[in-house]
Amino acid sequence: MATNTWSLLPPEIALQIGYHNVDDAQTLRAMRLVSQEMCRASTEPLFSVLGFYKEEDLVQFSQLLHDTPVLAAAANTVKMSISLTGPSHPMLPCLRNVEEVQWSQNGPWDSEIARTYMVQIFPRATRLALRDIIFEHPSAFTLLLAVCNPLQAIDIQRCMTASWEPRGQAMSDPDGAVLDFSELRELTLVANSGSIKLPATSNGKPNLPTRLRTLKLLSDRDFINVHIDESRDPCSLLHAILFMRSSASSLTQVTINPHSRERHATGFNFAAARNPSLTALTELALHLGDVGGDTYVAEFFFASVTTSPMPQLTTLRFVCHVRGRDDEPEWLHGLFGFGANARPLHADSLRVKFPSLQKVVWAFRAANHRTDYKTVGTVPELARTEWYREAMERELFRRLEEVEMGDAERLRSLVSIEWLDPMYRPLY
Repeated sequence: MATNTWSLLPPEIALQIGYHNVDDAQTLRAMRLVSQEMCRASTEPLFSVLGFYKEEDLVQFSQLLHDTPVLAAAANTVKMSISLTGPSHPMLPCLRNVEEVQWSQNGPWDSEIARTYMVQIFPRATRLALRDIIFEHPSAFTLLLAVCNPLQAIDIQRCMTASWEPRGQAMSDPDGAVLDFSELRELTLVANSGSIKLPATSNGKPNLPTRLRTLKLLSDRDFINVHIDESRDPCSLLHAILFMRSSASSLTQVTINPHSRERHATGFNFAAARNPSLTALTELALHLGDVGGDTYVAEFFFASVTTSPMPQLTTLRFVCHVRGRDDEPEWLHGLFGFGANARPLHADSLRVKFPSLQKVVWAFRAANHRTDYKTVGTVPELARTEWYREAMERELFRRLEEVEMGDAERLRSLVSIEWLDPMYRPLY
């Protein structure tokens, strides 16, 4: 686009072009050097997402704001991966327009400093992400949530606590903390330790989000190789059911792996079956586990939670883990094989439960995990071959015909297959 063309564009259109490159800082910096019009159109997007990874980043940005204070209004998302130690924090001026704060791998971590940032520096934030954080104790996690504005989105992944109880002098009594979930619309919990719990009560009263639209609950086994009895679940199965029950009328997207350490506890499938109808749900994604392995728990959970109809559901998604072995196609024969009286994938059952169903997506996540139980794994070479993929897809369709989801023609129009890498990206 010629330089003089920018001067002819309405400012709002030029700004949209700038935001189109919001994830490409190099392009935005280059745009600022071309002309005054391009500089104005790219400045706000360039400073809308801020990342702080060491103390020097905080110092430099504070100096920049001292010289150009108007940039503070552009900040919308802040990523904080700095160490929280010492009396020098907080090291930023108040950023009132920040809506989202992401805390990630902050080591060492100090919950009191983090709370100060949320109250004084990010007072209007409504979206909070916590990833790979080690809290001092469970109440430190609760108190951080309590000082925030009524949050619209909470994303907690791979968090844990150093101990179950406060050491020395307790900070504040978390039972007195008021947690306001009235505005919460998105909740993501992934592979957190048992000490990290989203409280179901506040001040002794029930306090669950009642207007969730998106709910995502996954364990560390959805990413790394770890034995189920040593794995970290997103939350208890009871909490998962309570989340779905309390927001039954508003949930539109649910992603869940119900195969937890509590899989053999009695009453969970019965509790799931008593859920009210998820009347607004449009997409349900169920992580089944390893093909040929432990899929039966997720299958029973699916049969239970779908007892009541979901009239708006258009997309049903199943995610399986495969390791790229030549005998895996045969393992598909056992999918949803719990007898003639339990046929949740039967065409008639789907028609009654999901009258708006448009597609069923079957995703194969190909990951060959190492034995160190820490890495997400690599793509098995066999999973890249045409022979293996054709064999897996052929046996899947054969199995779906056996459970009477439909005839071959119906299945080809209804079911689509995706291949994913260990991080759930498309595998080509």
